[in-house]
Amino acid sequence: MTQKPIEELLKLLQLILPIHGALIMVAKRTSVVAPEVVAALPEGFVIPDALVQQAIQTPQRLSESRAGQSEIVLTVAGPRQIVVLGVRQANLELTPIHEQVLHAVAQQAAHLIEQDHHEQLLQQKLSRANDLVEELEFIRRADRELSSRLDPDRVVSYTLDWALRRTMADAGLVIVLERMSKRLILKEYAGIRDLSRVRKLLQAEPFSVEAGVLTALFQSGKAQVADIDNDAAAFPPALNHAKRQLLVPMISHKRAIGVIWLESKQTTRFDQDAVDFVNRVASMAAVALDNAQLFEQAEQLADDMALIYNGGRTIAASLEWEAAVQTIAQGLALAIKGAGAVLFHYDPATQTARQVASYGVSGEVAARAKQQGMVWQVARLPGVMEAIQNNRLVSIEAKHASPAEEAWLAEWQVPLVAVVPLTAQGNTIGLAVLLRNPPATEFIASETFIAESLATHAAAVLRQTLLYSEVRELEKIKSEMIRMASHDLRSPIANINGYLTLVELDLEGQAPPGVAEYLQAIRRSIDRMDELVEGMLALEQVEGRRHHETELFALDDLVRAVLDDQSVAARLKAQLLTRTLDGEAVQVRGVRLQVQQVIVNLVNNAIKYTPHEGQIHVTLRLVQDQGRVHIEVKDNGLGIPENRQARLFERFYRAKQPGTEEISGTGLGLSLVKTIVERHHGQVYFESQEGQGSLFGFWLPVAASAKLSPASLG
Repeated sequence: MTQKPIEELLKLLQLILPIHGALIMVAKRTSVVAPEVVAALPEGFVIPDALVQQAIQTPQRLSESRAGQSEIVLTVAGPRQIVVLGVRQANLELTPIHEQVLHAVAQQAAHLIEQDHHEQLLQQKLSRANDLVEELEFIRRADRELSSRLDPDRVVSYTLDWALRRTMADAGLVIVLERMSKRLILKEYAGIRDLSRVRKLLQAEPFSVEAGVLTALFQSGKAQVADIDNDAAAFPPALNHAKRQLLVPMISHKRAIGVIWLESKQTTRFDQDAVDFVNRVASMAAVALDNAQLFEQAEQLADDMALIYNGGRTIAASLEWEAAVQTIAQGLALAIKGAGAVLFHYDPATQTARQVASYGVSGEVAARAKQQGMVWQVARLPGVMEAIQNNRLVSIEAKHASPAEEAWLAEWQVPLVAVVPLTAQGNTIGLAVLLRNPPATEFIASETFIAESLATHAAAVLRQTLLYSEVRELEKIKSEMIRMASHDLRSPIANINGYLTLVELDLEGQAPPGVAEYLQAIRRSIDRMDELVEGMLALEQVEGRRHHETELFALDDLVRAVLDDQSVAARLKAQLLTRTLDGEAVQVRGVRLQVQQVIVNLVNNAIKYTPHEGQIHVTLRLVQDQGRVHIEVKDNGLGIPENRQARLFERFYRAKQPGTEEISGTGLGLSLVKTIVERHHGQVYFESQEGQGSLFGFWLPVAASAKLSPASLG
């Protein structure tokens, strides 16, 4: 840049002084390299090196005469360099003016060279500033792109693309730590045609953050630049003929996320600026990738919870044993992709598992899975026993299995199974075996979580199913006993009643003193026994049948009919029986006879426990905003002591108190009322004060529409 002005300066010197040649040289103050010629006239003109070196070492004017010519050397020392002016002229003595001219030219040349140096520095700084601005803009765009992405694949793709463009690397790849399995996997690559080397590296055991080939890199947290041919720390190259390698760990919150791996065929690549840039991109990518993985994990957990919820609903769809075990197998198989499920009932006493259901198995295995009742000796299978003893999922893989387990897997024709114990209240009652269909892949953490969660739910359902089966069996026995007892009691009661009637007819008007009272006592006892048998049969009919055909009917019509029937009993005791029916034409859905029995029982109780000339009021009212209709029976009778109110709805319980000794009853009426009302999805309530009377009521849901189709009541 300064050559032309200095050449002009030398030409001007030739015009002023009788010289044959001239040159300007520059020597670095701290360099031992020979001075560099900036300009020379004529071209190729030189001054002896010895004279130049001497002038540089002893800054002064030196001259040397030879063959009728003189060679003169002047030096001007600057802050960073020494400018040398050399001329050749006829062997004449220099005048002071000539020396001033030479010094002026040397000073001007030094000034021009120093000015050029400053301009070059300024250009370098401007260029560096432009590079920094461009890099900052690049990083800003990268940060914006990365922070707006919650897709791990997009984050990795952007990261590798920017790293390759900025460093001008020939190839690159990104290895990412899989959050769930804690293993490093190849996520993205570019510029590599043959992945065999990478796959070989990835398949090396172990290849993880804690113990693997990249452990030192993650532990240091620093980028590593290596010459592949000369550096022992270099990793096996992924690119053929690669010469230089840059590995930058991606760290977020002191946790390894992955690594950016770049390679170049040139040994000059990956200077400090490039390393700093990739470090910055790696830091941003690590945070973005960590967030993306967290979001992905949250989505996965949401999906898992949905699977668990749906699987739980499927599993709990039935309390019948055969349907329950089949839905459990189905729920597990559908929740774990690529797996079939076989369910076993486990007997801890014999350590055997009896096959009860299967779902999602095919081929020859399907035929084996359908052989319900097949019994396996669990004690010979260590993995299964481990699952039972530790109450957790255990995977059994053919290549790591015991001989017995290997034979077991061969029978199922699968290389991998997961055994999940079904444990309820500390007892293992079943086993779920998940068959991983080929190609086999290990059960990941999310699948283990789903399987164990569903197994917990399934165990509770199985236990409920077993208890339900036992209760149903007991109910059958109880119902049969009640029917038998009632039938056996009815015959002797009828016989006694018949013979008593004959005795009363024979002794009519002729009974000895006291005999008539004895006969009346017998009659009361027979009536009570008959009432007790009828009450037991009525209660059994309501409880024993889970489903009854229902109908729509008007509740006010039913209340009127009951009150008309009970009015005779009220008049015999001179009682005032009134009613208020605010819910005219209100319809409910249910079993008409059962609801009628409820109203009869409540009104009958009020008549029995209200003294002569008492008052009984029946109210029917509609609570529109709640969709309920209430029926209440209020009396001013004896009332119930507070300490006896808690047991009012127990079977065979009677709240005896002074004044009730002569009142007949079995203690089944209110129990029957409560059972019927709750079967109709309603509720019973009461209020009572001793000596002031009682209020007994219940509510039922109002039918949504008179056009509803008949339904079963359960």
